[in-house]
Amino acid sequence: MKSRNVVVEFLESFSLGDPCKVVNHVTDDFKNHQMGLLANSFEGKREYLSRLHPFLNKFKNLRYEIRKVISEDSNVVVEYTLHATPEGHDICINGVMLFVVDDSLISERSDYWDGLTYLRQVSLY
Repeated sequence: MKSRNVVVEFLESFSLGDPCKVVNHVTDDFKNHQMGLLANSFEGKREYLSRLHPFLNKFKNLRYEIRKVISEDSNVVVEYTLHATPEGHDICINGVMLFVVDDSLISERSDYWDGLTYLRQVSLY
């Protein structure tokens, strides 16, 4: 499967609200780099699964609106808008993710997003 398609399917899987569907797209040694305010990076598929449950429970109706995809070999860049409803607040957060895909699975993701906009939209700043 093309790297671009792997990433698009990964992002689309979030809208299902099923953590297992999301982690099916990553390697066992998956590296997740969160960049910016409120960022929290970690490593490992099991760790990712344990974090996805509370994340998807908090961010109801989560979906990624893919605005642009740039793909070259195993590297994929996605410009997106995240839409969700955490704790009754409708939010739209713009960001960019950089992916590395190995053997049709995502081995690394770096996510650059605006934490200050999030805080403003949920009335915490």
